[in-house]
Amino acid sequence: MNQINFSHNWNDKLHNKIFTTIRRRTPEKWRYYIDNLDTIFEVVLNDEFIGKARLVTMRETTLQKIITNSPELLCVDTGFSCLVKICDTFRTFGATKDVLILTFENIESNDILDT
Repeated sequence: MNQINFSHNWNDKLHNKIFTTIRRRTPEKWRYYIDNLDTIFEVVLNDEFIGKARLVTMRETTLQKIITNSPELLCVDTGFSCLVKICDTFRTFGATKDVLILTFENIESNDILDT
């Protein structure tokens, strides 16, 4: 089964019914995620399985366009309100220019509240 790996549960987002992750865009990652739209992934946090989620959408853009047009997405995704801190975080992961915005829908997790 496909996996989406996280080193940190930014803004506790992995427990939400819908969550995003912003990843550095490479041709390989683009192909992988486009080929796996509507596929179920194991969600792994620090090598620990925490649930399953379906990849709902993938959008490619630049970090600058998100900063300019949708800074609130960065705040919700990271849990930070300071754009300098957000940019420093993405720089740490090498996501400074072209990025992919992946949207997942949790389908199996003990920590999600049914609404």
